[in-house]
Amino acid sequence: MNDCSFIASSTEAPTSDKRRAILDAALTLFADRGYANTPVPLVAERAGVATGTLYRYFDSKESLVNSIFREGKLAMAAALPIASDGRGGPSDWPRAVFDRWWSGLWDFASADPVLFRFLETHHHAPYLNAASSAGARAIDAAAEVFVAAAQQAGVFRPGDPAALVALVFGAFVGLVRGGLNVEANRSTSEDAAWSLLAVPPSSPTRKAIH
Repeated sequence: MNDCSFIASSTEAPTSDKRRAILDAALTLFADRGYANTPVPLVAERAGVATGTLYRYFDSKESLVNSIFREGKLAMAAALPIASDGRGGPSDWPRAVFDRWWSGLWDFASADPVLFRFLETHHHAPYLNAASSAGARAIDAAAEVFVAAAQQAGVFRPGDPAALVALVFGAFVGLVRGGLNVEANRSTSEDAAWSLLAVPPSSPTRKAIH
């Protein structure tokens, strides 16, 4: 949809809904057009509010994008087993915890692909403030704690936990970008992602040839 197809509404949303309308409009525009190419008046027009009204809720475009990012990361964190570093029973750890991480990401991205795309493309943006960066870092840190614990148990391959987490997340992002995060690929892609972390199985012993 291009800009000229937007129709400004002469009736603004009720006050209780205005902030949500602004956030939803900005999310879609930032995800589709990028931060730099989204002027504030366009966000207001899409939200059905006056530009001045938008500034009563957010004092700048930077404040607006940070609000979306922080709320999005909170939603993502709620979908993930952040508290599982995770010492379940022998049959529950670590594969079952990894399954919950992968399923949480999969379900989150499938339920709200626009929000996932926004979070992924704005993850290292220079206009993110300290609170936004801390929210993103909290998810990364929880994943790294899990990887380090599995390494200590001898289940995951050695290496920098942050690098291993980045490899798995990068693989997942590639699936989403390619439109391949469909149910038919769910189990196979999870097994492949697990293999990026797991210690390779020992080679079978070969009989000596005499």
